[in-house]
Order: sequence, then C-alpha cells, then structure tokens
Amino acid sequence: MKVGVVGLGAAGLRAAMLLRQAGVDLHLFEARDRVGGRLHTIPLEGGGFIEAGGEWIDSDHHRVLSLLTELGQAPEPSDQWPGRVFHDGQWCREDALWEDVAESVELLEARARQACAELNPVPWLNLDRKDWDSTPISQWFDECTTSHRARWWLEALTKSDEGDSSDRISILGWLAGYRHYLDRQGGEMSALRMPQGGQGLCQAMLQQIGLEPHFDCPLERVEHSDSGVRLLFADRIEDFDAVILTLPPWPLRKVEFEPRLPREKVFALQRIGMSPSVKVAWRFREPFWKDLHGSGRLIANRVFQQVWDGSRGGQDFVLMAYVNGDDALWLNHEKLGDRVVDWLFDEFTEVVPEARPHYLGGTIYDWARDRWAEGSFSHLKPRFVLGGMEHVGTPVGRLFFAGEHTALWTGFIEGALESAERVAEEVKKCLG
Repeated sequence: MKVGVVGLGAAGLRAAMLLRQAGVDLHLFEARDRVGGRLHTIPLEGGGFIEAGGEWIDSDHHRVLSLLTELGQAPEPSDQWPGRVFHDGQWCREDALWEDVAESVELLEARARQACAELNPVPWLNLDRKDWDSTPISQWFDECTTSHRARWWLEALTKSDEGDSSDRISILGWLAGYRHYLDRQGGEMSALRMPQGGQGLCQAMLQQIGLEPHFDCPLERVEHSDSGVRLLFADRIEDFDAVILTLPPWPLRKVEFEPRLPREKVFALQRIGMSPSVKVAWRFREPFWKDLHGSGRLIANRVFQQVWDGSRGGQDFVLMAYVNGDDALWLNHEKLGDRVVDWLFDEFTEVVPEARPHYLGGTIYDWARDRWAEGSFSHLKPRFVLGGMEHVGTPVGRLFFAGEHTALWTGFIEGALESAERVAEEVKKCLG
C-alpha cells in the first residue's frame, strides 16, 4: 500500500518512522528545501547554532525524550532558571517574586486546579462549559490580580506559553493546557534542549526512515475518494492509497480539496489560532551576563518579553529574545524592516546597559511571515474548543491529519509526536 506524507516537520517525520517500521511504502514531500518545519536550526560562523524555531523540552515530555533516546541523542539540561524579573525600574528574582505578584499567581493556580478537577480531560466533551469556551482567560487574570504589576506578570507568562495575548486564549483552552501541569513539582518547564538542535533531531529521523524526500514541493490540490488520494503539486501529480497531511492549519486552508473537506473541519481550521511569534538572536564578544546575574534569563515589561542564553556550542555567545502576541503584531505593523533587531537591542540595553560594549549584531525570525507556517504554533481561541477542536485531527476518508494543532499537547513538540502516534495507527487500521 502506497502512502504519501506531506510536511516533514516533527509530526510528519515521526509518523513516517512509525509507518516505515510497519513496512508501509512511503513517499515524502516538503514545501521547504529542508526538513524540520517549525524546528529550524541555524548554524553560526563560530561553530555553534541557534534555534529559530522550537527549542525547549519540558522534563515530562516523555515522547520527545523517548525519541531522543531511540536516536542516540542525550538531552542537554538547561540551567536558565531562576532568572531575573524587571518591571518599571524594579528588579526581583524569578524564585522570589514581589508579594503582590506571588499572591496573584497562587490565587490563579488554585482557581485553575479547582476548575480542572471539574472538567473532562477531553476538552471538547465539556459541553456544559460554553461560558469558559467563549470567555478569554484575560477575564480570570483581571479577577485574580489587584496590581498592575501582577497583571503584567500573568500576561507575560501566558504570552510565553501560549504565544499570544490572553484576550485571544479561551479559559477552557487555557485549562486544556494547564491540566498537563497538575502533577508537576517545579522545574519541569523548559528543563532540557535537543543536543543537536531541532534540525539535528529531524535529520536523524529522516536518516532512520531511509528515504529521499521530494523538497520544494508545495501542495496545491487534493483529490480524494473512498479508493485513494491524488496529490497535485506545482510540478508533479502523485496517486496514493492514503495520505497524511501535517501542514499547519492556516497554510492547509489554502489547499484546494475536491470534494471539499467537511464543513465542520473547514470551520475548525478557520477558528484555530496561530501565534505571531518573533525570535531574535543577539551575538556578543563574550558572555557578559554570567558575571552579572548568571544564566542570562530575563523577563521584562518591554516589547521583548523574555531573554535567555541561546549559546549552543562553538565560539558563539548568544542571547535569544522572544516577542509574542500584541507586541509581535505591533512590530509587524511598525515597518521597522532591517532595523528591528537593533531596535529591540536598544530596548534591551535600556534594561541591561552592560550589553552594549559587547554587541556584535543579530538576526531575527518572524514566524507570522513564514509562508509555510504563518505562525509559530497553535493556540485555543475563544469558541474553538467546543466549536471545532475535535474535528481538526479527524480523518476524512483516506486523508489523515497530524501536527501539534491536532493534539492535546497543543503548541508543543510533544504534541507533534502525540499526533504522529495517533495518525500512524489510523493509517495502519485503514490499510488493514
């Protein structure tokens, strides 16, 4: 039986690995000129690299850790936490937050734990919680805070975790993610990194699959029936017994389907959110931050929300910065062009002036403007969980759908692998 896999990010490659192990005849297609998708590792002149895309592994992301072990790659521990926090001229440590901030975090977490205890773990089965599905989590943030500083802190954490501003994340969607954290003891988040970068992980998966992909093959049209699937690319036409589509939701909406996808799936793809994230890498002559405050991790009420040590081998010293949500949209509309990296660095030096003498330059990757992604990762907007989430990953005949946006670990590499496991079983069942 002949199966096509379209999209060679983490989900497509892992699904191909599992099906290859089952002896399926596979054919791989990718619109880019590389594997990895939103895992994008960029080499530096000094022998190191930076991660323009997905970078972190939580210590309870067991699928990712198991895959790394399978591929002979030992995850690298991170020593970023605790970092420093800056708000309106005042500093504190991340593990010793201001009292008003700590109280608000405690109040929100207590409310979230109580809510999760009342919810079905399958998000879209909570039909009696339409109020939480239609209401943004920003309302809870407002209700759990008594100071501007505490409200900012909850927003900063949400932008880093969800990739967008809290008024574009539903309460029910936020809780669907929060429930993954209920058994954590502390220190699990962003605890590890891929030793060879996201690109190294994906290259290792491709090597194990042992097939030559078709690169520079953007999908334009899909013709499907009960007996098979025809894929029409810009320069080729291929027929298959089944096809796995792992395109991110917004690029997937631009593909022509004949017959059209079911109304509920189209509706779901229109409603799912994609995070307008920007990642910035600043290069330095030396790691000046180690003498200042250790790890380099900083969360600040600036356009850049989070900074961390992104140095990965070689002679390169790098700080990475993250811009999400409204701030990322603002950057896109300011038309800063090539000046955006230095403009953000100027913002950074207002908080950390010691950085200026060591600065060499930087690079930026804007995922909202990546034509094959149109955002860094998905999130659950108001009226999405009960208004389409269950349909995003469901098969349509011999068409199968994978990617982090189809998983319960929404927005994570773990979710991409979760979806790959599901879709591999669906295909095997379909093929008998």
